[in-house]
Amino acid sequence: MTGPGGQGKTRPAREVAFRLDAEDWAVGQLAQSEHLSAGHLGESGGGADLAAARPEVFLPGFAVSLNNLSADLAELGRREEALAASVRAVGIREEPAAARPEVFLPGRAVSLNNQSNRPAELGRNKEALVVIGRAVEICERLATVHPGAFLPTSQLR
Repeated sequence: MTGPGGQGKTRPAREVAFRLDAEDWAVGQLAQSEHLSAGHLGESGGGADLAAARPEVFLPGFAVSLNNLSADLAELGRREEALAASVRAVGIREEPAAARPEVFLPGRAVSLNNQSNRPAELGRNKEALVVIGRAVEICERLATVHPGAFLPTSQLR
């Protein structure tokens, strides 16, 4: 993992990023399974109906896919497209994180963390620093409220 300007991230930052990513995935899976088990398949039973009816359930998974797409595009050297995908992922997570921060804010931090790599790869280090700063602010807030879940294990002793 690299941070703005290609600098290596510290182990604690990696641990937090992995925990946030895992928690976001678990929350999305739980919400999706609860929604499906309640019989909310829509009249046609299609995924588009589900996404339109319950965006808070299905958009987090879409944001994860956009983050993955961003990383893949960056590996292919398509850095502007990678940046656009990561910006879109962050945007998708904005409204749910504002409405239910306890559930969706960790995912927003992950998307911001991923987004910070894209401008750095384009040599736009100041922009990358602003984005990673937003992610750090969210992580600090989360660690204050839930230190056992969001502080690196080395700081819990």
